[in-house]
Amino acid sequence: MVYSLEEATTNEVPIIISVPHCGTAFPDELKNQYKPALINAPEDTDWFVNTLYDFAPSFGITMIAANYSRWVIDLNRDPFSKPLYADGRIITGLCPTTTFLGETIYKDERNEVIAPEVKRRLDLYFNPYHQQIDTLLQKTKQKFGKVLLWDCHSIRQLVPTIHKDKFPDLILGDADGTTASPGLIEAALSILDHGEYSVNHNSPFKGGYITRHYGKPSENQHALQLEMTKVNYMDDTEKKYDAIRATKIQDVLKSTFEKLIEVLENPSPRHALHDTPLPRERGRGEGVEVWTRNKTPDTILTDVRSMRKSGTEAENILWEHLRNKKLDNLKFRRQQPMEGFILDFYCQEAKMGVEVDGEIHLDEEQKKYDQQRTEYLSEFGIKIIRFNNDSVMNDISEVLSVIKKEVHERIGK
Repeated sequence: MVYSLEEATTNEVPIIISVPHCGTAFPDELKNQYKPALINAPEDTDWFVNTLYDFAPSFGITMIAANYSRWVIDLNRDPFSKPLYADGRIITGLCPTTTFLGETIYKDERNEVIAPEVKRRLDLYFNPYHQQIDTLLQKTKQKFGKVLLWDCHSIRQLVPTIHKDKFPDLILGDADGTTASPGLIEAALSILDHGEYSVNHNSPFKGGYITRHYGKPSENQHALQLEMTKVNYMDDTEKKYDAIRATKIQDVLKSTFEKLIEVLENPSPRHALHDTPLPRERGRGEGVEVWTRNKTPDTILTDVRSMRKSGTEAENILWEHLRNKKLDNLKFRRQQPMEGFILDFYCQEAKMGVEVDGEIHLDEEQKKYDQQRTEYLSEFGIKIIRFNNDSVMNDISEVLSVIKKEVHERIGK
């Protein structure tokens, strides 16, 4: 079998778990092509992740897990080999020929798998897994009207060919806010980001093919990826399962799922599940202001990347004071997608956005637009505070003082 299926053992909830990289098996017709010393313990395996999540069925969650190694075919890569990242990191292919560290895995030292063989593996090993995911999602959505796919991964603390520094403990990926409702993203982060584990959001992993392909919030189908370093549940050598460490991180995972189930079953304005009902850009009618819905998730991602690279001088100055928890240990994100808009800076803990305005915001029409956006976001419990460029550039101390005061009022400190 290409995959194993662990069905819910209690009342079902609208969550499906996928574990695409825990497999260690190799088909008989391929096994002799690989270097035996490598496939006896395939290095790039997400070891024991399916074991770590073995509590899922008791939560009403069905779990699908791969049986074959990702070296046969990577279930979390685009079937047409479209790259997931373009930042220079090593990206193993749909049918890998090397490890993450660049070591060749085939006896004949091949550097690619020929196209007919790739197609054969797609048909035999890739498509059945994804067809089963789709079946589970559609069945669950038909029953509940909504569904969340949680894609599970793990990685060594240090993989210099991907990232020069050690990875944080946990990395939640949602392709910059495009694969799941902001309410579900916040619900997950409200647990993950408030414990003793270090947590990143969309950096350096935003979610792979599974998350990006199945995450369709506008269709009530959401997807999130959680990457974690292996030392969270394995020993220091990252080779053996550590029951004590595993139990500790399982407590966090269980709390996260309890929160997600609560939000899915009883959504509130703060944790709305829908894609934003308002569009991402204002259209211009004949003397009438209308809202147009003309941006796709890909467009939002392009805008976010562009804005992060081309920030104004005032934005860059403020970011230097906010980044890496420099302001009173408060965590801010830059150019954060939120309810269909992009906020200059955002503090998740306080649900507060900070906007830095140039001269265009003095325009009366723009002021009206800004007010509409602020009022709309307030319906989701998000507060927006604004500063003009001159304030940031000429009195940054006062700006920081106001931000700190507003945040602390919202989080009760």
